[in-house]
Order: sequence, then structure tokens, then C-alpha cells
Amino acid sequence: MKGRRTLPARGFTLIEMLVVVGIFGLILTAIGLEFSGVVSHTLHTRANTDAEGGARIMLTGVSNEMRAAFPDLTDFPSGPPPTVTQPAVSSTGPVAQFYRVRQGSLGVPIPLCAAPNNLAPCPPFDIVTVQIDPLSPGVLEKLVRPVAGGGAPVRTVLGTGVTQFAVTSNGDGTRYSVDITVAAPSSHCRNGACTFTLDSVVYIGGLGTE
Repeated sequence: MKGRRTLPARGFTLIEMLVVVGIFGLILTAIGLEFSGVVSHTLHTRANTDAEGGARIMLTGVSNEMRAAFPDLTDFPSGPPPTVTQPAVSSTGPVAQFYRVRQGSLGVPIPLCAAPNNLAPCPPFDIVTVQIDPLSPGVLEKLVRPVAGGGAPVRTVLGTGVTQFAVTSNGDGTRYSVDITVAAPSSHCRNGACTFTLDSVVYIGGLGTE
């Protein structure tokens, strides 16, 4: 009776192991590239969303401020300047400036005007200036200074990341175009930032002819 011959167990060769490792490496590389693309797209989308949100918030703020503009008949009874004026362009860009009845002033008795506007109400006015801060580029600010008494203006930051701001008249003194461009920093966007531009038309109320 012949004995049964037992074959030795066969393992993987070096070439087979190298092939498996190579395939595994290609799979990991593909997964890594896909993950990197997803992350980059997410960060790019987030920067775009931040820029859009900032632009919308600032455009709403500027529009609401401008809708409160009113010609200052108290201090310029013979011929008030335009409701919204545009002083000389500053080092950081255009400036929008307008008069506004002082907020909260209607809660107290309004004095009567002196000559030549005797017996007419004389509410206190503020000068409101909207501009990009010359000392902090990219910061859109609002400066409010009382006409009577003067004094230092009160500063309010409307937003940051502003690369362009402009207010232009459409010609009739009641309609103004407001343009704001905001850049959100991101290394996943062109030139290191995602930008978003919004423009809107603001209608300014007048004295009326009724």
C-alpha cells in the first residue's frame, strides 16, 4: 500500500504581493482625490455663500438708511441740496451722504422754526455718510453727525470684506442705484477670495405736491 503524499502549503509570491499593494494604493489614491475634491467644493461653496450673505445684509442696511433720507428744509429753507449727495471720491471709493431726521426725535415736542420759517416744525437733522472706511479697507461704515451742534460722528460698521461700493443717481433725484461687492477669503477661490456683487434701486421719498 502506497503512502499518501502531502503537498506543502503554497503562499503568495513577492510579485503577487506587489500587485495587491499597488491596486490597494490606487484605490486609496482615488478615494483621497475624491475626498479632496468634495472638501474643496464645500469650502468654495461656503465662501460663495458667505460673500452673498454679507452683500445682501449690507445692501439691505444701506437701502433702509437711504429710504429714511429727507431734504433738510430746516437748515436750507431756500433750496436744500439733493436728498443724496456724492462728495468727492475718497481714497477708498465713492461716498454717499444724505440728511435724515434724527431718530427718536419725534418722541419729544418739536420746536418751531425761526425766521424765515416761522411757525413751521423744525425737527433736528443728522448728516449720514456711508463709505468704505479710509483707515480700514474693506469695512463699510455709517457715520452719523448732528447738523446742530456738530460734534464727532457716531460710527457704525455695516459690514466687512467690501471691495466695491457705489451709489449713483438715475437722474431724477428720487431713484438711486446701490452696488456692493463683497469678497470672502478662501484659498479655494480665484485670487484667494470668492466675490459676490449685488445691485438694487432705492426710491427716495420727496416732499410731494399735494
